Order: sequence, then structure tokens, then C-alpha cells
Amino acid sequence: MRTKTGPGFYLMLAAIMVATFVIHEAGHWLTAIALGHDAYYGLNGAGARGAIPASHAALISIAGPVVTVIQGVAAFLIARRTPSLTAFAVLWSAAFMRLAAAGLSLILLNDEARVSVFLGWPAFVLPVLVAGGLIALTVMIGARLRLSWKAWVMSWLVGSAAVSAVVYLDMALRS
Repeated sequence: MRTKTGPGFYLMLAAIMVATFVIHEAGHWLTAIALGHDAYYGLNGAGARGAIPASHAALISIAGPVVTVIQGVAAFLIARRTPSLTAFAVLWSAAFMRLAAAGLSLILLNDEARVSVFLGWPAFVLPVLVAGGLIALTVMIGARLRLSWKAWVMSWLVGSAAVSAVVYLDMALRS
């Protein structure tokens, strides 16, 4: 039997998408502070102000994705034990965010891509590993929940709208 989704699920998904950004950026901000730097925080960007050592820049860059991967893996473990649309939404949000960021690396290197370059690897190694891993976990839980193709499409549309809203709001707040 398929798991039913409805307006309540999609509203929850949108809220979790926004929360995922807030938590992800907090990872960058907290790492910058922990390394002793003056830091800035926004809905779609956080880090250290001014010139910093390359190793600190790499640590600050990877901190957000580490937080997001922990979020996704925790949600996967919960959903694997007890089928849950909430856990699926948390996992979906982590996967969608990192996939969108990886895609945008074609324009401007994302967190994982900057760290790949710092490590001397091709830029897309870490973005593909992180996004691909989270997507694999998401597909496994979606299959377990027996979500309909409509649920997948609607989740994609809600994810796209949420990411667009976060980016727009962040730009509006910075200007």
C-alpha cells in the first residue's frame, strides 16, 4: 500500500527545506567562530569575514555539508526503522539541497567543490559523492514508503520553490 501525501506533507516539506538551509549555514558560521574568525550568517551563505588561511576556508566550507549529511543519515536511520513521511522530508531536503548546490557549481563552486579543489581533486568529486549518496538514501526510503510518482514530482516542485524562496529572501535581506 502506498503512503499517502497531501497538502500537510508538502507544507511540512517546505518548512523542513527552509530549516535545512538555516542549519546548514549555521554549520559554516559556527565553524568560522570556532576557528576564531569574525563571521557572517545568512539564509544562503555564512562564513568568515576577511582573509583566512586556506585550511580554515576548507574546514568552514565543508562544515555545512557535514551538518547536512548528518541530518540526512539520521533521517534515513529513523525512516528505515519506522516508516515516516517526516523523516523522508528531512532526508529529501538534505538530498535536494546538495543536488541543487552541486548543479550550481557549474556557475560557482559549491562547498564540496571548493574542498575537492583544496584537496587537489577534480572539482566534482565531493559534490557527486555527497549528492549521490543522499539521493541513494532518499530513493531507498521513498521506495520503502511506496511513494507515487506524483509524490516525487510534487516533492521536486516544493523543493524547487523552497530553494528559490530561500535564495530570493537571502538576496532581499542582504540588500
